[in-house]
Amino acid sequence: TDGGRLASKATKGLLAALAAEADTYLRDYETLEDALEDIARHQADARIWHLNRHGLLLGHALLTAYQDAKAQQGVIDFADAEWLACRLLQSEEHAPALALKLDARYRHLLLDEFQDTNPLQWQALSTWLLEARGADSDMTVFMVGDPKQAIYRFRRGEARVFDAAAEFLHAHFDAPRFSTDMTRRLAPAVVAAINPVFADVTGFAGHTHAPANENRPGALRCLPVTVEKSEAEAADGLRNPLTTPQPEADDRAVHAEARQFARVLRDDVLGRWGVTDKAGTLRAARSGDVMALVRKRTHLHLYERELEAAGIPFITSRRGGLLHALEAQDVIALIETLLLPHADLKLAHVLKSPVFGCSDDNLLRVFAPGADPRGWEQLLALAAEPDCPATLARAAQLLIRWRAHCGTLPVHDLLDRIYFEGDVEARYAAAVPEAMRPQVAANLRAFMQLALTQDAGRYPTLAGFVRELASLVDDADAAPGEGLAADGENAVRLLTIHGSKGLEAPIVWLLGGSDYARGDSYAVLAPWPPEAPRPVHFSLFGRQDDRGAARESWFQEEGDLAQRESDNLLYVALTRAAQGLIVSGDASRNAWLARVDAAWQ
Repeated sequence: TDGGRLASKATKGLLAALAAEADTYLRDYETLEDALEDIARHQADARIWHLNRHGLLLGHALLTAYQDAKAQQGVIDFADAEWLACRLLQSEEHAPALALKLDARYRHLLLDEFQDTNPLQWQALSTWLLEARGADSDMTVFMVGDPKQAIYRFRRGEARVFDAAAEFLHAHFDAPRFSTDMTRRLAPAVVAAINPVFADVTGFAGHTHAPANENRPGALRCLPVTVEKSEAEAADGLRNPLTTPQPEADDRAVHAEARQFARVLRDDVLGRWGVTDKAGTLRAARSGDVMALVRKRTHLHLYERELEAAGIPFITSRRGGLLHALEAQDVIALIETLLLPHADLKLAHVLKSPVFGCSDDNLLRVFAPGADPRGWEQLLALAAEPDCPATLARAAQLLIRWRAHCGTLPVHDLLDRIYFEGDVEARYAAAVPEAMRPQVAANLRAFMQLALTQDAGRYPTLAGFVRELASLVDDADAAPGEGLAADGENAVRLLTIHGSKGLEAPIVWLLGGSDYARGDSYAVLAPWPPEAPRPVHFSLFGRQDDRGAARESWFQEEGDLAQRESDNLLYVALTRAAQGLIVSGDASRNAWLARVDAAWQ
């Protein structure tokens, strides 16, 4: 702290009372405050030590158990493959023979997307290359990459490896290094828009467009979303959690942006913006010309819902989306009805679905308030009456027939019979808007495939299959994704930025919602310079405000690398756009939006 920090706080009365002792008082006060800060630092260090002592012991036990489990099953994961390959190539016993085999088999080595290499992979590769060079091998090495597109730090990808590898190849293979900043993808207007966004970032040179793109049209829009604060957010003082819910400004901003996304696409972009196709012909933009990108999948379902409401076809990369699709939920309700026909809610669900298409009046006849019988028994009774509505008669007939096969047919075969006898795909095609038909049909087929492949047929009964589906619904990593529509070429693509790597589209919309920088908490600190054989440090950390001064330099370095990757993510997203670029997000919380908006002013 500054030496004069307390002088301004001391009142004139106190100074007058202390008289000649005032300087001594202030000096002692500062000494005491320094001592208290030292104690606080030592307490923080003690907490850090306890976290690492217990966390590393538990982590070691967990990894040991994990390795034992893999050994019992005779499997390895990708991290094992990297580590074992590196050890094998560095082994004094096995490395020479292995290098000899590799040299005899491979004469030319092409390494693409090298900016995503991690230090361990580079160790293995550089060891092999050194062995080859030492054996006077005539191997040629061609390495391609762009450090500006290094976006896989969460997989320990290290952009600095690219420069280290370039220096290594120059030193040992006399390899020249070539670079270009000309883009053959981007229209001049897009190039002119992207360059100022990265003008102040080290290592980002301005792009130039290819001469062939000189007359290619381009369009730009920046669409900030402004959400007014609620009364709860604007109120002063503490919030009473019993009477006032926690504000959800982030969610409101994403909802507003999702509505804007679908509206602008429908009213302003599709059929109105001009794009140049591969033949150089100018035409109106179609749904298949648009790629929408998000940083995370968290809110993808909101954008999907608004596109559905607007009648805009789309394909999505949302994980686990199949089981949340309405058509899949209809089929699940049908299966559960076959198992438990007296479950009135499931029966009502399936009767109302396009599989049977019953009207509200039909449902009232089946589930009449106070009626006895009602539900399944009432449906059977109505089906026996001569004046029974055709939809109810058909539903009863098919449900009875399908129930008879529940215990005799595997799930896939039963679904195949249901789809055929119920004319399921045709009935859904007639019930949904034309723009949604390809995706709905793809989801119905994907559900059928799921019944065939789920855990290699280990759940042959309907009840077992339903239990497995219930366990998958909330597991985004394990749950099946939506089916791929056959007409996907004429649909908006909803992707993560990582998923768009290597792709392009005439029009790209970067959706931001309320994305803003968040620091990591409760993770591992393991800085690993490219030239080091192993991480130079390894420890666990908790809250951001409890990291200790001893690791500050490493945290600063990690923060700089994280910021560089954020720049890279933005760069990858913007450079997917060949001709049109739209950026949107929360005006108050989206750092990318603010940066792009400022550069485009």
